Amino acid sequence: MTESEFNDAIREIFRIENTGSTRIYLDYSISDTTYRLKKKRLREAVVRLKELKTDQDFEIFDENSFEVSVVQNSRRFFPGDDDICKSDTVNKIEYKLSSPSDSYLIHIIKQLLPLSSTPNSGRPLMFHRLRNRRFHSSEDEELDLFDLLKRVIPRFQTLLIKTETTKTKIEYETLTYSFLFNLGYNTDMSYLPSSFVEDLTRTIRIGRIRRVRIEEIDPPKRKYENDLILFYQKGISSESVDLQYLSFYHILEHFFEKIYNDEMIKSIKSELTKPSFSYKRIMKIF
Repeated sequence: MTESEFNDAIREIFRIENTGSTRIYLDYSISDTTYRLKKKRLREAVVRLKELKTDQDFEIFDENSFEVSVVQNSRRFFPGDDDICKSDTVNKIEYKLSSPSDSYLIHIIKQLLPLSSTPNSGRPLMFHRLRNRRFHSSEDEELDLFDLLKRVIPRFQTLLIKTETTKTKIEYETLTYSFLFNLGYNTDMSYLPSSFVEDLTRTIRIGRIRRVRIEEIDPPKRKYENDLILFYQKGISSESVDLQYLSFYHILEHFFEKIYNDEMIKSIKSELTKPSFSYKRIMKIF
């Protein structure tokens, strides 16, 4: 990805315009705030990404490193607040759960670019966050575009594993699940490897299915089953596809049972009201 291609991608995905260029920096403007990106940092991220392999969209790896996007299902994630670094000195393995590397950011931008041109794609879900002043740094601090994007893209978190000895992709996946299980068991929080782009696009798609202004919502005109409401709320709030499936299945299961019982009652009524029916008649079985 060249500087020109990167600028085109940023404009298409985030509506961020490149406003200038110097020998060292690329400049970008967002809501009257200028962000800068070192050309060297961009080049290094692109070069490093070319050295890495991927056979699934949410993993990039080589023989000594493995990075995968991770979703936290137990509570809201605030980038930068939950960095977890652990070192296995015996096996010479480093684990880091935090904001993604620069190379992983470029990897995701490449995946988001085709989605930005799809019909009815509109502006990305994180677009309004670029205008939120709480993500802006102080005036004395250099405003870096890469760091901004890592903060405004919702739930953008990866597990990066580095090893001194070479390992296969299968070995890295085993280390990933072992680390996330150990972390979840000790913190009572759920972490799972997940396709970040699929999660993000699903969130955008669901968010656009029904969205009305608060003043357009009427008070409820019906009464509902409390358990069904709880299952529905779990289904729409969970980031786990498995939990979503189970929640909505419980709702369907409720109506399966109701329909079955209604049909059984209907069938019995039909038999009882037939002209030929008599409770005194004994059915002969041959």
